[in-house]
Amino acid sequence: MFLMMGWCHRYTIFDGLLCGCGGLALIRMPSIVGLIISNRLEMRATASSRSELAIPFITYSEKTGFQLNPEAEQFLREIPEQKHVGAISIVGKSRTGKSFFVNRVLLNCRKAGFQVGPSINPCTKGLWIWKKTIPSSTDERLETILIDTEGFGGMDENANHDSRIFLFSLLLTSSFIYNSIGNIDENAINTLNLIINLAKNIESKSGREEDAAQFPSFLWVVRDFTLKLVDTTGRELTSKQYLENALEEQKGNSESVENKNKIRRLFKRYFQERDCITMVRPVEDEKDLQRLDELENSSLRREFTVQVDAARNKIFGGVKAKCINGRKMNGSMFVELIKGYISIINQGALPTVESAWVYVCRGEGLKAVQEAARSTERKIA
Repeated sequence: MFLMMGWCHRYTIFDGLLCGCGGLALIRMPSIVGLIISNRLEMRATASSRSELAIPFITYSEKTGFQLNPEAEQFLREIPEQKHVGAISIVGKSRTGKSFFVNRVLLNCRKAGFQVGPSINPCTKGLWIWKKTIPSSTDERLETILIDTEGFGGMDENANHDSRIFLFSLLLTSSFIYNSIGNIDENAINTLNLIINLAKNIESKSGREEDAAQFPSFLWVVRDFTLKLVDTTGRELTSKQYLENALEEQKGNSESVENKNKIRRLFKRYFQERDCITMVRPVEDEKDLQRLDELENSSLRREFTVQVDAARNKIFGGVKAKCINGRKMNGSMFVELIKGYISIINQGALPTVESAWVYVCRGEGLKAVQEAARSTERKIA
């Protein structure tokens, strides 16, 4: 028996945790081990327009559960051991131009990146990775990987599917980009419920408040922005000030106001390093929106291309190595971290930073034993 609160109509269970979509309801339940999965993460290479460098990252099948794609694992393990790994992922609603943003802003390309399309059907299914690291201009030991994710709220997916996409993005990245359209209003903030409640329950599951500091930095990218960045007095605001103003608690004592303020408090707690970027619509002509991947930069609005350059500099200038328990991850350690989270989720449990760290240590210990064995063999020979 369990009590379902709120107004979520679709749900998934992580070891006694009920996660719904819409307004997220989270209720402690009797010990139920199992992940209710009604939809699978379909990882499929589709049109030939997708670059060969864009490959499936984490796959799912009913028989084996979640798995790290062997090609992606090989790519990560081939990153030099002395290099640290930073990971950038982008999430947001379906059909809001996430892949276009990755291609134009992060990869600085048009058709050679992740697949984009003009229809209502999503192009990215599950999680994909760019099979080439991007070196840092400020840290010679840092290599950055890019992860593109399927948009949430797709017509053929449900809340279970969306929560898993968010969960992997939240746990594996050092820079979390949230892509949205329009402006930051109450509805936009409410859509963060899923992310915030996953973060809250990861922390409560571990019982360690310091785990909050290990969540990724948060960059809110507001696309097709048409408002003037000014406050109520007409004073100009930066995009970060715009975000902070939107996160200020509202006045009042009603239950509705308290719920709104709770979202704001939790967001600021779990994403202590946060920023915002606003970007205008890339083109004026509606018809051009359906072929954005074909347009040269010269065909885009000048204001947009300036914002693209500024966004690229901000994102790569701020990316850091993925850290767990204060330890910077290299490629092999990152693989063990991924496998740890996958193993925990496949068992129907909610992952914690501490539990995944065990897998990293286990992998590093096995690696040390193997290296010692090889060294002994060489001496004998």
